[in-house]
Amino acid sequence: MGWRITGEQLAHIGLGANLLSSGGGGDTYTFQALAQSVIDQQGIDVVSFDELGPEDYVVIIGATGSAALCEEMIPSGQEVVTALRAYEERIGRRATAVMPLNIGGANALIPLILAAQCGLPVVDGDGMARTFPEVHMSSLHLAGVQGNSMAMTSLFGETVYLNEPDNILLSQLASQTTQDMGGVAYFAGLGVGGQALSTAIIPHTLSTCCELGRIAHETSDVSQCLHDFFTCFSNSIYGRPHVLIRGKIYGVLRQFVDGLVEGSFQIAGTGRYEGTTLEIRYKNEYLSARQGDSYVCLTPDLLLVLDEERLSPCMVDEIEEGVAVTVMGIPAPNVLRTGELLSYIGPEANGIIEPYAPVEWLAGKGWLE
Repeated sequence: MGWRITGEQLAHIGLGANLLSSGGGGDTYTFQALAQSVIDQQGIDVVSFDELGPEDYVVIIGATGSAALCEEMIPSGQEVVTALRAYEERIGRRATAVMPLNIGGANALIPLILAAQCGLPVVDGDGMARTFPEVHMSSLHLAGVQGNSMAMTSLFGETVYLNEPDNILLSQLASQTTQDMGGVAYFAGLGVGGQALSTAIIPHTLSTCCELGRIAHETSDVSQCLHDFFTCFSNSIYGRPHVLIRGKIYGVLRQFVDGLVEGSFQIAGTGRYEGTTLEIRYKNEYLSARQGDSYVCLTPDLLLVLDEERLSPCMVDEIEEGVAVTVMGIPAPNVLRTGELLSYIGPEANGIIEPYAPVEWLAGKGWLE
């Protein structure tokens, strides 16, 4: 059933998108402010995939490139509109709805900016249920949705068309084109018919995102917040979360390698977790959590590092020593745990010599008994 995004809910979605980002995806503040500036009193309509018919055509909208540059090189909001119109002209078909490629981080907000300006609805779902850097690391690719023509627009108004039916090659072309455009680009592509979307979408992630943000905004007590997160995740496409540790951050290591933020940090347990240490490794997003020699969470399952004082997620580029946090391992939707997608987004694809196992197997009970 459809619903409507208002100005107040944009703030919930912004925070919720960071909660679902597994530490990456860029800060949502700039794009939340842009969406706020263009939304009108009517709001933005959100539709479920099962409300779409064969006549509908859904286009994927987002940004590629450096998250840091996205924050420094502030867009006007027109870039995504230019990319969409260019894509529509190239394929000879108009979009009737738009959808984010990934719900984690800034890309959750970018389709809303376009929707508010063009009067289009947004589909409640995405292709990643978190954030990953490449087009083919998605349920859309697994379902056989081909990129073919993709329009990319720079901050300077330059628009480039990519014509490549292989999504892996398309990802490579998009990455190179983004660099040629100054490190940040906005895209429209991966168009899919309304009925075909039913097998390609990870559903209801936008509404989950909004609810998580609402909980964090409206709850001041950390225990109540964790309890409400537990309920929200347990009733969603994700599944029952596991608290891996509560404690304080120390031993932060961070470096930039080929434009990626890589590193690790540790958490010394406090309270009932006294004497336990957790190590988290990341490369733009959190990839793994390990206690001693044993992994307790591995990508594509999500890691949420929650600042207990602010009740907001700690992103990979802002981890600070001494911050009191709760770390939750969140089961990824089952589609991300399939063999083909694991070959792109699983631990071994990210340099971790450990076969994937679900967090619910690795972490044990993992709740606040």
